Amino acid sequence: MRLFVHPNLDGILCAAMIMDMEGEREVIFSDAREVKKGWVEIKEGDIVANLPYHDNCAIWFNSTTVETEIPEGVKGKVGDAPSSAKLVYEYYDSTKLEKYDDILEELDRLGSGNFSYVDVLHPTGWILLGFTLDRRSGMEEISDYNYMVLEAIKKMEGIDSILNNLAVKERINRFISEEENFKKILVAHTHTKNNISITDYRKLNLVPMGNRFLVFALNSRSNVNIRIFHDRREADHIVIEIVKSAFFIDHPLYHNENIGKMMTEYGGSGSERSGICSVKADSARGTIHKIISRLKMKMGHELGPVR
Repeated sequence: MRLFVHPNLDGILCAAMIMDMEGEREVIFSDAREVKKGWVEIKEGDIVANLPYHDNCAIWFNSTTVETEIPEGVKGKVGDAPSSAKLVYEYYDSTKLEKYDDILEELDRLGSGNFSYVDVLHPTGWILLGFTLDRRSGMEEISDYNYMVLEAIKKMEGIDSILNNLAVKERINRFISEEENFKKILVAHTHTKNNISITDYRKLNLVPMGNRFLVFALNSRSNVNIRIFHDRREADHIVIEIVKSAFFIDHPLYHNENIGKMMTEYGGSGSERSGICSVKADSARGTIHKIISRLKMKMGHELGPVR
């Protein structure tokens, strides 16, 4: 029985807790699209966490407002939660998992995108580690790096010890060193329509490396960002990624559209706060316009350009 998890901090913490409760096993990092398209082989009896449901899995955990019920005969827990790891923690309800309480508290903020400006502009601790594991930051995924973080968390080395690991320090230094260049590219390729900031990287060969939440710090009145770029895995496709602002959760301008549910209509996936899909390049224009129409809110003023 193998364990499939998303290669982010949420998925890694899921893996650590599940192995504490179900025993050691092979961990395979995958993403929602790979599961949905059948690009990974999930065998009967495997465990799936922080990923969409697969017919062969025996245990399934996923924090989502799209898939809300566990199929009959399958163990686990799904539903609206700040992180999939939170659901794992609640499902097993074991004192063995209490050692992860501090990580889980920070992960819930990371998973729900509930950040302060300091978190975005000067991340530290578990939030900073989470950014180094975010595929959408533009950093390449290195499986050895993910496994190293997993083993460190299982051993409860502590966040300071993990951040001082040479491999982690190298990724953090790259993340920080690219910040100014990322900011320039972000500003150059972002414009606004009412409450929506639209970042279009289709003229670039590669998506620049950086914090995808920075756009909201540069344009604080934008409550949702649409990011568009070429699909590196399917050359004739365009990726559309949407994320709500980290700064409007308790504000009247908080956007009430369920992003994940909306993205499933275009073959994608996500949560209430964020989602992603890949569409044929020749139909991307129409899809983008439809999404903008749904996300646009009536505002009492026009928003200024990203600075």
